[in-house]
Parts: sequence; structure tokens; C-alpha cells
Amino acid sequence: MKIKRQAVRLRSLVPIRRQSEPQAGQAFILVLILLAIGALLVVPSLRFSGSSLKNSQIVTRQTRELYAADAAQEYVMWKLLYNNYASTFTYNGQSDNFSVDVCGIPVKVSVIMRAVVSWHGVTLSTDDVIKPTKSVSPTTNSGSSQTYTYTIALEQISDNISQGLNAIYDVLPDAFKSSSYVAGSSKWSEDGGTTWQTIGDPSLPGQGSNPSGSYGGQVRLRWPYSGNFTSPARDFYSEQVKKMSFQVNGTMGPNTKNYNWVVLAPWNTLSGAQSPITRDTGTSPKNGLLNVFKTADKAYIPPDVPTTINYTINIQSQEQSTDKITKIDDYLPPGFSYTNNSTGGITTSNPISTFETINGVQRWHLNWTFSGSGISIASGTTLYLTFSAIGTESASGSYYNEMLVTPSNPLPQIFSDLGMTYSDFNSSYTWNSAAVLVPAYDSSTSAGGTTTNANLALGTNTVGIFSYQVK
Repeated sequence: MKIKRQAVRLRSLVPIRRQSEPQAGQAFILVLILLAIGALLVVPSLRFSGSSLKNSQIVTRQTRELYAADAAQEYVMWKLLYNNYASTFTYNGQSDNFSVDVCGIPVKVSVIMRAVVSWHGVTLSTDDVIKPTKSVSPTTNSGSSQTYTYTIALEQISDNISQGLNAIYDVLPDAFKSSSYVAGSSKWSEDGGTTWQTIGDPSLPGQGSNPSGSYGGQVRLRWPYSGNFTSPARDFYSEQVKKMSFQVNGTMGPNTKNYNWVVLAPWNTLSGAQSPITRDTGTSPKNGLLNVFKTADKAYIPPDVPTTINYTINIQSQEQSTDKITKIDDYLPPGFSYTNNSTGGITTSNPISTFETINGVQRWHLNWTFSGSGISIASGTTLYLTFSAIGTESASGSYYNEMLVTPSNPLPQIFSDLGMTYSDFNSSYTWNSAAVLVPAYDSSTSAGGTTTNANLALGTNTVGIFSYQVK
């Protein structure tokens, strides 16, 4: 019985040993598979490690180049602000090129002066805010009836946009009659003349909001026909330019030059005599009054450097008869002051100078008043008044002069009916003129394959960055 039990045990052990042999073979196969996969992964892993090292080197190089280029830009700012570097530039577009070493990295630097006039968003010496400028086509008359297209540009100059445009009045040359206006010709552009839309005809004498008749044969048109402009026509944003055009048909007298006037409500803003139409010699001008403009002998001044600017006031007679100049008012740019005993031309007397706060801005107001009936200016002649001022400005930008020349002419009823005064009519206003600039600068720095471009403007003890790009 004992032997039989042992035999049973032996039989039970045999199957167990046979089952373990296939499992061991399977494990060996798995090991071989893992080794094969591992061999396939080793090479890509090594390549990835190499690429990572190379990318790390590239990123490090680019970081160092960007650091060097940025540092060179800061160096340019320092030179402009503290090293009198700006005074070495003498004309618009002038460039300077040099190199600097930043922590062992050579950086190429280029600086260009940009003196660009910008007259928008300023505070004016008057209550006018929208500047009307008028043109006409064609500008001549052959003696026969022709059709003329007048275009009025309305430019928001002042930073004061609180009051919208109520109405536009156009005082036609006396050669045109009420029937001269071409019905259906009025057009309006909100985008400065790119796209146009037809608007209603104006009111003629005795119509709509224009109840008065013609004045000695001279005609005044009024837009809109009645009431006031509504949005969007009435509203202007800073620097916006809108346009209106219309047509008239007529003829001119022999040898005449016929001027047009525009009045904007509610400010009683006068355009002055503009857009003349000439027939033959044009030696008999009509409704021209005075044309006044001012120039400066320097287009720009360096920052923080006291600079003398010589101004010239040009006064042209556009009247058929002799006129009189009773006074001249000049408003210097903020930060400018009159140079004593510098007046020349029609007078050598110093003006009365008062330091005034005008529309929230402190400026010197210069006034020349002429005794008696004033200074005579004959038809077709030009008189001049010159003087000097010293300007010291820190901030980049445009610095303008404004002035009014007052003649002595009766106030026509065609203007007085609009509520205009004798002073309104006889003040030839130049708007912004004789621009003097403290320029801005384009700066480019290149280190290796990295380039930075900046547009820099000087401020009071600081430098402003208008734009900054990295390539």
C-alpha cells in the first residue's frame, strides 16, 4: 500500500513539470520582443537628445541677441535724451549709423529723423473748431455760361468735439444768381471724399431757414434746407475730414476775379475769400478782402535747445480798392517768447505782449495796433511784418502759430444777418500756421539674426515709444 501511494504522487508531479516549460518559453519571447523594441527606440532617443541640445543652444543665442538689440535701443534713447545727440540731425530723413558692443555681441544701429507735420488735436486761440477749405473746378471763365463744381472740405482741427455742426452757409460771387444753383447737385462725403451720397438741395433766398432775400444781387445758400444737421453729418471725431460739393452755372464779368465765402454755424466760422474764378486778366477782384499767411525760417528745432525762429507775416490785398490794416494779433506757440526789438517790415515797434491763458493753454499774445485809420494796403500788393521768437521745447510734436489781421471794412448785410459782428468779419484768421517741429526718430538695431525697430518721440525728461517690433 505504501508503494502504491508513492506511485500516485509521482504521477501527480509529471503534469506539473510539463505545464511550466511553455510558460518559460513565452517569457523568453517577451524578453526578446522588449529588447528589439528597445533597440529601435535607442537611436531616436539619442537623436532627440541631440536636437534638444541644439535647440537649447539656438534659443540661448537668440535670447542673447534680443538682449543685445534691446540694450542698443536703450542706448539710443539715452543719447537722444541726455547726450545732445538730437542736435546733430539737421534735415528731415537724415540718418546716422554706428555700432555698439553689448557683452561681446556686436550690434548695428541706424537712427533716422522723422519730422512730420501734424496739426490735429490742438487747442486753438479762437472758438473755431472745424476749418472750412473751399476749391472750385474749373477756375477760369471764358465769357460764356459754364458749370462750376465747388467742394468744401470740413476738417476737425481742434480737440474740442463737444459742439456739432449746425449749418453751412455759402456766399456765392455776385456773378451768380438764385437760378445759378444746379438742382440735385449737392453731395456729401463722410470719409473725406472717397464715397459720396446725394443730399437735399440748400435753401435759396426766401426759402427754408434762409428767409432773407438776395443782397444787392449776391446770393447765400444754406444747408440743410431747414433746421440743423443731424447725426452723423453734424458729429465730427478728432481729425475727421468731411466734404460737401455742389454745382452752379453762370458767367463772369470781363477781367474779374470772383471769390467765394463759407460760414459755419454755430461758431460763425469764416473761411475767408477762397476758390476764385478768373476771367481774362483778373485785375478787378471782387469780395476778396485780405489773404494772410505766416512762415517760419526753421522747419524744426532740436529738443531742449533754445532756438531763435524768424517769422514772416504775409498780408495780400485781394480787393479792388485800397484797404486799411488796423491791428495784428499773434498767438505764439506754448513755450515760445518774443525777442525784444526784433519787429520789422510795416513797423519796427515792439508789440504789446501779454501772457494769457487761452482755452486752458498759456501763450504769449502779441498785439500791434496802428494809429489813425491804420496802414494802407493797395489793391494787389503784399505787405510784410517780421519778428523773432525763441522756442525751447522738450516734447516731440508740431508747434503752431495763429494770428489775426484786422482790416477796416463795412460789415455786409449778407453776413450780419447770420449774427456775425464787425469784428468777426474783419478778422482774417490764419488757423494753424508756420509749423515748427520737434522731430521723432526711427531707430533700428540688429544683433546677429535679430532686429528691433522702434519709433521714438521725446517728452519732458522722458522718451516715448510709439511702436516697437522684433524680427
